[in-house]
Amino acid sequence: MSSNDHNKMMAALFEALFKTKPNESTLLPPPPLPPPPTPLSSYLQSFGHSSALGLTPPPKYPLAPPLPSIKSERPDGSMGIKHCESLMRLIMRKKIELNSGRVLPNLEDLAILEGRTIRAAFLYSDLDGFTQLVASKPPEITLLLHQAFVELLGRITTYYGGSVVNCAGDRILSVFDRAENDLSPEPIQQAIAAALWMQTILQRVVAPELKKLGVDEDVKAAMGIDYGPVVAGCVGIRNNKHFEFFGNAANNAAKLQEIGKGNEVVISRLAFLFRPEFLNNGTWYPIDEVNHIRLTQRFADSVLSPPKP
Repeated sequence: MSSNDHNKMMAALFEALFKTKPNESTLLPPPPLPPPPTPLSSYLQSFGHSSALGLTPPPKYPLAPPLPSIKSERPDGSMGIKHCESLMRLIMRKKIELNSGRVLPNLEDLAILEGRTIRAAFLYSDLDGFTQLVASKPPEITLLLHQAFVELLGRITTYYGGSVVNCAGDRILSVFDRAENDLSPEPIQQAIAAALWMQTILQRVVAPELKKLGVDEDVKAAMGIDYGPVVAGCVGIRNNKHFEFFGNAANNAAKLQEIGKGNEVVISRLAFLFRPEFLNNGTWYPIDEVNHIRLTQRFADSVLSPPKP
């Protein structure tokens, strides 16, 4: 539309609406013409792709590999207070070698949709208040806390014969398993002992170091434990497989963790029936609730080595 035609159309519209003829100042200018289309090659060039146009091909980013989940022996060291303090100092200097293992079949030996039936104790651990900490502290601080949580709890899991099979954000899943026909209560005892030692290390080793960096908030983690038969299934896509556990025990352990508060270990009633011997000592005060037992204590400062289940 030309400028002349546009002015005639606007004048007729103005006269129809207001019953009067407009002067030149009331006429609006014609709308600007749209810009010419940008050639597709310009867009492609700006992103650095399309070999078809003779440009640089896009970089290939492989899928992130699954977390290491390889059967291993217990790591060197006693996992006592002194050993954990040494590990914490390494973490604070960012010289970290995560070493967590498992007793499940090697994931690489399983095909997708292949599974194994096992009896296992499931331990879910989740940092309390981590989201608020991320929002209020520099990222360097939260990264250190997250690495300390993952590495120390992973090593303690391995020390007690378990496996870290999943780590999503600040939530860790540790599994202590046996074959389907093995009814030994040892996995339950290992899971409970590991959880209580984890709570001890968080409060006696991790929290004091972070206070030096200005983190006044307590370092807390809620934990949940249950035991039962499950199917450990291999799912995912090629080069990115992982375990999923199908059974009430895994689901219930996650729910128990969610109802726990900071520094608490919440255990199913079934699992608590097969608790470690040290929990029968009168210095422990388990809180008996409807369907579960709540533990709010940790090991005394005089305990320097992880207890045997």
